[in-house]
Amino acid sequence: MHTALSNKKGGFTIVELLIVIVIIAILAAVTVAAFNGVQKRARQAQVSAAVDGAAKKLP
Repeated sequence: MHTALSNKKGGFTIVELLIVIVIIAILAAVTVAAFNGVQKRARQAQVSAAVDGAAKKLP
């Protein structure tokens, strides 16, 4: 009597590999979205600082 587990080889199935790839893709998308938000806030802060500096130079 052989069970399904005893016939299984040591490798990963295609479905398992695809699930891992999908999870990595989701994590990468979330990271890129967060990074873009940080860049946007940094640009806004830089522009705000430049405007404040220009306003201080006015008489």
